[in-house]
Amino acid sequence: MRSVAATLRRPTFEWLTVTLLCVSLAVLAAMEGWLWRIDQSIYDSVLATWTHPPGDDVVIISIDDASLSEIGRWPWSRRTHAALIDHARDAGASAVVLDVLLDTPSHDDAEADRALAQSMQAYGRVILPLTQATTGTQLTGEVLPLPLFAESAAALGHSQVEFDTDGIARSVYLWEGFGAARHPQLALALLRLTAPAAARNYPQPPIGDGLDHQQWQRALWLRMPFSGPPGTYPHYSYRAVLAGEVPAEALRGKVLLVGATASGMAEAVPTPASGLSRPMPGVELQANIFDALRSGLAVNLLPAWVSALVAGLFVTLLMLTLLYAEALTGLLASFMLAGLAVLLAGLGLRMGGWFGPAPAVLGCMLAYPLWSWRRLEAAQRYLDA
Repeated sequence: MRSVAATLRRPTFEWLTVTLLCVSLAVLAAMEGWLWRIDQSIYDSVLATWTHPPGDDVVIISIDDASLSEIGRWPWSRRTHAALIDHARDAGASAVVLDVLLDTPSHDDAEADRALAQSMQAYGRVILPLTQATTGTQLTGEVLPLPLFAESAAALGHSQVEFDTDGIARSVYLWEGFGAARHPQLALALLRLTAPAAARNYPQPPIGDGLDHQQWQRALWLRMPFSGPPGTYPHYSYRAVLAGEVPAEALRGKVLLVGATASGMAEAVPTPASGLSRPMPGVELQANIFDALRSGLAVNLLPAWVSALVAGLFVTLLMLTLLYAEALTGLLASFMLAGLAVLLAGLGLRMGGWFGPAPAVLGCMLAYPLWSWRRLEAAQRYLDA
Protein backbone atom coordinates (compact mmCIF):
# COMPACT_ATOMS: atom_id res chain seq x y z
CA MET A 1 0.00 0.00 0.00
CA ARG A 2 2.75 2.47 0.92
CA SER A 3 4.60 1.63 -2.27
CA VAL A 4 1.49 2.28 -4.38
CA ALA A 5 0.80 5.60 -2.60
CA ALA A 6 4.38 6.73 -3.09
CA THR A 7 4.17 5.86 -6.74
CA LEU A 8 0.99 7.95 -7.14
CA ARG A 9 2.75 11.01 -5.61
CA ARG A 10 5.76 10.86 -7.92
CA PRO A 11 5.89 12.85 -11.20
CA THR A 12 4.10 10.76 -13.80
CA PHE A 13 3.61 10.80 -17.50
CA GLU A 14 0.11 12.19 -17.02
CA TRP A 15 1.42 15.06 -14.87
CA LEU A 16 3.96 15.94 -17.55
CA THR A 17 1.25 15.77 -20.21
CA VAL A 18 -1.09 18.11 -18.32
CA THR A 19 1.78 20.48 -17.54
CA LEU A 20 2.93 20.65 -21.16
CA LEU A 21 -0.63 21.08 -22.39
CA CYS A 22 -1.42 23.98 -20.02
CA VAL A 23 1.94 25.68 -20.55
CA SER A 24 1.61 25.38 -24.33
CA LEU A 25 -1.90 26.82 -24.35
CA ALA A 26 -0.89 29.71 -22.10
CA VAL A 27 2.22 30.51 -24.15
CA LEU A 28 0.35 30.32 -27.46
CA ALA A 29 -2.42 32.53 -26.09
CA ALA A 30 0.20 35.11 -25.12
CA MET A 31 2.15 35.00 -28.36
CA GLU A 32 -0.90 34.97 -30.64
CA GLY A 33 -3.01 37.43 -28.65
CA TRP A 34 -5.99 35.09 -28.30
CA LEU A 35 -7.17 36.77 -25.09
CA TRP A 36 -6.59 40.38 -26.08
CA ARG A 37 -10.13 41.45 -25.18
CA ILE A 38 -9.71 40.21 -21.62
CA ASP A 39 -6.28 41.84 -21.41
CA GLN A 40 -7.72 45.14 -22.65
CA SER A 41 -10.49 44.99 -20.05
CA ILE A 42 -7.95 44.43 -17.28
CA TYR A 43 -5.80 47.22 -18.72
CA ASP A 44 -8.73 49.65 -18.75
CA SER A 45 -9.69 48.78 -15.18
CA VAL A 46 -6.17 49.31 -13.89
CA LEU A 47 -5.61 52.47 -15.95
CA ALA A 48 -8.87 53.98 -14.68
CA THR A 49 -7.51 53.73 -11.14
CA TRP A 50 -4.00 54.88 -12.05
CA THR A 51 -4.53 58.58 -12.56
CA HIS A 52 -2.00 61.36 -12.19
CA PRO A 53 -2.90 64.84 -10.94
CA PRO A 54 -3.99 67.14 -13.76
CA GLY A 55 -1.86 70.19 -14.45
CA ASP A 56 -3.20 73.19 -12.57
CA ASP A 57 -2.44 75.42 -15.56
CA VAL A 58 -4.62 73.53 -18.08
CA VAL A 59 -8.10 74.96 -18.70
CA ILE A 60 -10.77 73.92 -21.21
CA ILE A 61 -12.95 76.56 -22.86
CA SER A 62 -16.09 74.68 -23.85
CA ILE A 63 -18.16 75.42 -26.91
CA ASP A 64 -21.16 74.08 -25.01
CA ASP A 65 -24.93 74.15 -25.39
CA ALA A 66 -25.22 77.36 -23.36
CA SER A 67 -22.77 79.09 -25.69
CA LEU A 68 -24.64 77.93 -28.78
CA SER A 69 -27.90 79.09 -27.27
CA GLU A 70 -26.58 82.60 -26.56
CA ILE A 71 -24.07 83.25 -29.36
CA GLY A 72 -26.07 81.52 -32.06
CA ARG A 73 -26.03 78.59 -34.43
CA TRP A 74 -22.70 77.07 -35.49
CA PRO A 75 -20.52 78.06 -37.29
CA TRP A 76 -19.91 81.32 -35.50
CA SER A 77 -18.43 84.41 -37.05
CA ARG A 78 -14.65 84.45 -37.08
CA ARG A 79 -14.94 87.77 -35.24
CA THR A 80 -16.23 85.82 -32.24
CA HIS A 81 -13.09 83.70 -32.15
CA ALA A 82 -10.98 86.82 -32.63
CA ALA A 83 -12.66 88.40 -29.60
CA LEU A 84 -11.91 85.30 -27.50
CA ILE A 85 -8.24 85.31 -28.53
CA ASP A 86 -7.95 89.01 -27.73
CA HIS A 87 -9.50 88.33 -24.33
CA ALA A 88 -7.05 85.49 -23.67
CA ARG A 89 -4.11 87.70 -24.67
CA ASP A 90 -5.28 90.53 -22.41
CA ALA A 91 -5.77 88.10 -19.52
CA GLY A 92 -2.20 86.83 -19.90
CA ALA A 93 -2.96 83.25 -20.97
CA SER A 94 0.11 81.17 -21.77
CA ALA A 95 -1.21 79.74 -25.06
CA VAL A 96 -4.44 78.89 -26.85
CA VAL A 97 -5.31 75.76 -28.78
CA LEU A 98 -8.26 76.65 -31.00
CA ASP A 99 -9.51 73.17 -31.82
CA VAL A 100 -11.72 74.42 -34.65
CA LEU A 101 -11.03 73.56 -38.28
CA LEU A 102 -10.63 76.79 -40.25
CA ASP A 103 -10.36 75.37 -43.76
CA THR A 104 -13.00 77.45 -45.56
CA PRO A 105 -13.36 81.22 -45.93
CA SER A 106 -16.24 83.24 -44.52
CA HIS A 107 -18.52 83.84 -47.49
CA ASP A 108 -20.64 86.51 -45.84
CA ASP A 109 -17.90 88.46 -44.04
CA ALA A 110 -14.44 88.35 -45.57
CA GLU A 111 -13.18 90.92 -43.09
CA ALA A 112 -13.93 88.50 -40.25
CA ASP A 113 -11.20 86.17 -41.52
CA ARG A 114 -8.66 88.98 -41.53
CA ALA A 115 -9.77 90.06 -38.06
CA LEU A 116 -9.17 86.56 -36.70
CA ALA A 117 -5.81 86.27 -38.47
CA GLN A 118 -4.72 89.62 -37.04
CA SER A 119 -5.73 88.58 -33.52
CA MET A 120 -3.80 85.33 -33.88
CA GLN A 121 -0.75 87.11 -35.22
CA ALA A 122 -0.84 89.78 -32.51
CA TYR A 123 -1.03 87.11 -29.82
CA GLY A 124 1.51 84.82 -31.44
CA ARG A 125 0.61 81.79 -29.32
CA VAL A 126 -2.37 80.20 -31.05
CA ILE A 127 -2.25 76.60 -32.30
CA LEU A 128 -4.64 75.29 -34.96
CA PRO A 129 -5.59 71.74 -35.95
CA LEU A 130 -5.42 69.92 -39.25
CA THR A 131 -7.06 66.68 -40.20
CA GLN A 132 -7.19 64.00 -42.87
CA ALA A 133 -8.78 64.62 -46.25
CA THR A 134 -10.90 61.74 -47.53
CA THR A 135 -12.59 60.87 -50.79
CA GLY A 136 -15.10 58.17 -50.11
CA THR A 137 -13.20 55.75 -47.91
CA GLN A 138 -9.76 56.73 -49.21
CA LEU A 139 -7.33 59.08 -47.49
CA THR A 140 -6.31 61.54 -50.17
CA GLY A 141 -4.43 64.27 -48.35
CA GLU A 142 -4.55 66.81 -45.56
CA VAL A 143 -7.19 69.38 -44.62
CA LEU A 144 -5.15 72.41 -43.55
CA PRO A 145 -6.32 75.78 -42.26
CA LEU A 146 -6.57 78.52 -44.86
CA PRO A 147 -3.13 79.98 -45.66
CA LEU A 148 -4.22 83.21 -43.97
CA PHE A 149 -4.72 81.33 -40.68
CA ALA A 150 -1.84 78.88 -41.09
CA GLU A 151 0.62 81.73 -41.48
CA SER A 152 -0.79 83.54 -38.45
CA ALA A 153 -0.79 80.50 -36.17
CA ALA A 154 2.17 79.72 -33.94
CA ALA A 155 1.95 76.04 -34.93
CA LEU A 156 -0.25 73.41 -36.53
CA GLY A 157 -0.96 69.95 -35.20
CA HIS A 158 -2.99 66.91 -36.15
CA SER A 159 -5.79 65.82 -33.84
CA GLN A 160 -5.99 62.14 -34.81
CA VAL A 161 -6.28 59.44 -32.14
CA GLU A 162 -5.99 55.68 -32.54
CA PHE A 163 -8.90 53.34 -31.91
CA ASP A 164 -8.27 49.74 -30.96
CA THR A 165 -10.33 46.91 -32.42
CA ASP A 166 -12.85 47.24 -29.59
CA GLY A 167 -13.45 50.91 -30.43
CA ILE A 168 -11.61 52.40 -27.42
CA ALA A 169 -9.09 55.22 -27.90
CA ARG A 170 -5.97 54.29 -25.97
CA SER A 171 -3.12 55.70 -28.03
CA VAL A 172 -1.92 58.34 -30.47
CA TYR A 173 0.84 58.79 -33.01
CA LEU A 174 2.85 61.87 -32.12
CA TRP A 175 3.77 62.58 -35.75
CA GLU A 176 1.52 62.13 -38.78
CA GLY A 177 1.04 63.50 -42.26
CA PHE A 178 0.19 62.66 -45.83
CA GLY A 179 3.34 61.48 -47.57
CA ALA A 180 5.52 62.06 -44.49
CA ALA A 181 5.00 62.23 -40.73
CA ARG A 182 5.77 65.95 -40.61
CA HIS A 183 2.98 67.29 -38.36
CA PRO A 184 3.14 66.95 -34.57
CA GLN A 185 0.16 65.82 -32.59
CA LEU A 186 -1.92 68.82 -31.45
CA ALA A 187 -0.91 68.37 -27.80
CA LEU A 188 2.73 67.95 -28.84
CA ALA A 189 2.55 71.17 -30.86
CA LEU A 190 1.31 72.87 -27.69
CA LEU A 191 4.15 71.32 -25.70
CA ARG A 192 6.72 72.51 -28.24
CA LEU A 193 5.38 76.03 -27.77
CA THR A 194 5.07 76.09 -23.96
CA ALA A 195 7.74 73.63 -22.80
CA PRO A 196 10.39 73.18 -25.52
CA ALA A 197 12.73 71.26 -23.20
CA ALA A 198 10.11 68.57 -22.53
CA ALA A 199 9.16 68.45 -26.21
CA ARG A 200 12.70 67.46 -27.17
CA ASN A 201 11.90 64.00 -25.82
CA TYR A 202 9.58 63.52 -28.80
CA PRO A 203 11.63 64.60 -31.84
CA GLN A 204 10.34 64.49 -35.38
CA PRO A 205 11.40 61.28 -37.08
CA PRO A 206 13.65 61.54 -40.14
CA ILE A 207 11.81 61.61 -43.44
CA GLY A 208 13.29 58.87 -45.60
CA ASP A 209 13.23 58.64 -49.38
CA GLY A 210 11.61 55.23 -49.28
CA LEU A 211 8.26 56.50 -48.01
CA ASP A 212 5.12 56.18 -50.08
CA HIS A 213 4.19 59.80 -50.65
CA GLN A 214 0.61 58.86 -51.56
CA GLN A 215 -0.13 57.36 -48.15
CA TRP A 216 -0.78 58.72 -44.67
CA GLN A 217 2.39 58.25 -42.62
CA ARG A 218 2.61 57.89 -38.85
CA ALA A 219 5.44 57.68 -36.34
CA LEU A 220 6.15 57.63 -32.60
CA TRP A 221 3.24 55.61 -31.24
CA LEU A 222 2.29 56.36 -27.64
CA ARG A 223 -0.16 54.75 -25.26
CA MET A 224 -1.75 57.42 -23.11
CA PRO A 225 -2.25 57.56 -19.36
CA PHE A 226 -5.09 59.77 -18.20
CA SER A 227 -5.57 62.35 -15.48
CA GLY A 228 -9.08 61.12 -14.81
CA PRO A 229 -12.59 60.80 -16.27
CA PRO A 230 -14.30 63.54 -18.26
CA GLY A 231 -14.62 66.69 -16.19
CA THR A 232 -11.27 66.33 -14.45
CA TYR A 233 -9.97 69.59 -15.92
CA PRO A 234 -11.62 72.95 -15.21
CA HIS A 235 -14.22 73.83 -17.84
CA TYR A 236 -15.32 77.37 -18.58
CA SER A 237 -18.11 78.10 -21.00
CA TYR A 238 -17.02 79.94 -24.13
CA ARG A 239 -19.96 82.29 -23.55
CA ALA A 240 -18.91 83.05 -19.97
CA VAL A 241 -15.30 83.78 -20.95
CA LEU A 242 -16.37 86.03 -23.80
CA ALA A 243 -18.80 87.90 -21.54
CA GLY A 244 -16.11 88.53 -18.94
CA GLU A 245 -17.83 86.39 -16.31
CA VAL A 246 -14.62 84.39 -15.80
CA PRO A 247 -12.07 86.57 -13.95
CA ALA A 248 -8.78 87.27 -15.71
CA GLU A 249 -6.92 85.64 -12.79
CA ALA A 250 -8.50 82.31 -13.74
CA LEU A 251 -6.90 82.54 -17.20
CA ARG A 252 -3.58 84.21 -16.42
CA GLY A 253 -0.66 81.91 -17.14
CA LYS A 254 -3.01 79.11 -18.20
CA VAL A 255 -2.96 76.91 -21.26
CA LEU A 256 -6.39 77.26 -22.86
CA LEU A 257 -7.82 74.50 -25.01
CA VAL A 258 -10.90 75.68 -26.89
CA GLY A 259 -13.13 73.00 -28.32
CA ALA A 260 -16.65 71.63 -28.69
CA THR A 261 -18.44 69.85 -25.86
CA ALA A 262 -22.02 70.58 -26.98
CA SER A 263 -24.41 67.71 -27.60
CA GLY A 264 -24.20 66.39 -31.14
CA MET A 265 -21.24 68.61 -31.94
CA ALA A 266 -18.36 67.36 -29.82
CA GLU A 267 -16.03 64.74 -31.28
CA ALA A 268 -16.27 62.61 -28.15
CA VAL A 269 -14.48 59.26 -27.99
CA PRO A 270 -14.62 56.35 -25.53
CA THR A 271 -11.43 55.98 -23.48
CA PRO A 272 -10.31 53.70 -20.64
CA ALA A 273 -10.94 56.61 -18.26
CA SER A 274 -14.41 57.38 -19.54
CA GLY A 275 -16.06 54.16 -20.62
CA LEU A 276 -18.65 53.70 -23.32
CA SER A 277 -21.38 55.37 -21.25
CA ARG A 278 -19.57 58.72 -21.00
CA PRO A 279 -17.22 59.46 -23.89
CA MET A 280 -14.50 62.06 -23.48
CA PRO A 281 -14.66 65.21 -25.63
CA GLY A 282 -11.77 65.49 -28.05
CA VAL A 283 -10.58 68.77 -26.53
CA GLU A 284 -10.27 67.14 -23.10
CA LEU A 285 -8.46 64.19 -24.63
CA GLN A 286 -5.91 66.69 -25.97
CA ALA A 287 -5.53 68.09 -22.46
CA ASN A 288 -4.76 64.59 -21.14
CA ILE A 289 -2.20 63.97 -23.88
CA PHE A 290 -0.53 67.33 -23.22
CA ASP A 291 -0.27 66.64 -19.49
CA ALA A 292 1.13 63.14 -20.06
CA LEU A 293 3.74 64.37 -22.54
CA ARG A 294 4.81 67.21 -20.30
CA SER A 295 5.17 64.86 -17.32
CA GLY A 296 7.02 62.25 -19.38
CA LEU A 297 4.34 59.65 -18.63
CA ALA A 298 3.60 56.87 -21.09
CA VAL A 299 2.57 53.23 -21.18
CA ASN A 300 5.10 50.97 -22.86
CA LEU A 301 3.78 47.69 -24.20
CA LEU A 302 6.16 44.91 -23.21
CA PRO A 303 6.93 42.22 -25.82
CA ALA A 304 4.57 39.28 -26.07
CA TRP A 305 7.28 36.94 -24.82
CA VAL A 306 7.10 38.62 -21.40
CA SER A 307 3.45 37.62 -21.07
CA ALA A 308 4.32 34.14 -22.36
CA LEU A 309 7.20 33.81 -19.87
CA VAL A 310 5.02 34.84 -16.93
CA ALA A 311 2.28 32.46 -18.04
CA GLY A 312 4.69 29.54 -18.47
CA LEU A 313 6.35 30.11 -15.10
CA PHE A 314 3.10 30.49 -13.21
CA VAL A 315 1.54 27.39 -14.74
CA THR A 316 4.66 25.33 -14.04
CA LEU A 317 4.77 26.57 -10.44
CA LEU A 318 1.11 25.70 -9.99
CA MET A 319 1.57 22.21 -11.43
CA LEU A 320 4.48 21.58 -9.08
CA THR A 321 2.25 22.66 -6.21
CA LEU A 322 -0.60 20.44 -7.37
CA LEU A 323 1.71 17.44 -7.56
CA TYR A 324 2.18 17.33 -3.80
CA ALA A 325 -0.57 19.55 -2.34
CA GLU A 326 -3.96 18.60 -1.01
CA ALA A 327 -7.03 19.43 -3.08
CA LEU A 328 -7.96 22.57 -1.11
CA THR A 329 -4.39 23.86 -1.14
CA GLY A 330 -4.20 23.34 -4.88
CA LEU A 331 -7.48 25.17 -5.42
CA LEU A 332 -6.30 28.14 -3.35
CA ALA A 333 -2.92 28.11 -5.12
CA SER A 334 -4.55 28.32 -8.55
CA PHE A 335 -6.59 31.37 -7.57
CA MET A 336 -3.65 32.99 -5.79
CA LEU A 337 -1.31 32.61 -8.76
CA ALA A 338 -3.96 33.87 -11.19
CA GLY A 339 -4.54 36.89 -8.98
CA LEU A 340 -0.79 37.43 -8.62
CA ALA A 341 -0.44 37.59 -12.42
CA VAL A 342 -3.07 40.35 -12.57
CA LEU A 343 -1.39 42.15 -9.66
CA LEU A 344 2.02 42.03 -11.37
CA ALA A 345 0.51 43.39 -14.58
CA GLY A 346 -1.11 46.22 -12.62
CA LEU A 347 2.13 47.07 -10.81
CA GLY A 348 3.96 47.00 -14.13
CA LEU A 349 1.43 49.42 -15.61
CA ARG A 350 1.97 51.83 -12.72
CA MET A 351 5.69 51.71 -13.48
CA GLY A 352 5.07 52.39 -17.19
CA GLY A 353 5.11 48.88 -18.66
CA TRP A 354 2.25 46.54 -19.51
CA PHE A 355 1.96 42.85 -20.30
CA GLY A 356 -1.28 40.93 -20.67
CA PRO A 357 -1.95 38.66 -17.66
CA ALA A 358 -4.91 36.80 -19.19
CA PRO A 359 -2.79 33.89 -20.58
CA ALA A 360 -1.35 33.22 -17.11
CA VAL A 361 -4.85 33.32 -15.63
CA LEU A 362 -6.09 30.93 -18.34
CA GLY A 363 -3.27 28.48 -17.71
CA CYS A 364 -3.83 28.47 -13.95
CA MET A 365 -7.58 28.07 -14.33
CA LEU A 366 -7.11 25.13 -16.69
CA ALA A 367 -4.37 23.38 -14.75
CA TYR A 368 -6.34 22.73 -11.58
CA PRO A 369 -9.44 21.02 -13.09
CA LEU A 370 -7.38 19.02 -15.60
CA TRP A 371 -4.98 17.71 -13.00
CA SER A 372 -7.84 17.07 -10.53
CA TRP A 373 -9.56 15.03 -13.23
CA ARG A 374 -6.44 12.92 -13.80
CA ARG A 375 -5.98 12.39 -10.05
CA LEU A 376 -9.59 11.27 -9.73
CA GLU A 377 -9.08 8.86 -12.62
CA ALA A 378 -5.98 7.44 -10.95
CA ALA A 379 -7.79 7.10 -7.62
CA GLN A 380 -10.72 5.39 -9.35
CA ARG A 381 -8.41 2.91 -11.02
CA TYR A 382 -6.69 2.20 -7.72
CA LEU A 383 -10.00 1.62 -5.90
CA ASP A 384 -11.26 -0.58 -8.73
CA ALA A 385 -8.07 -2.63 -8.54
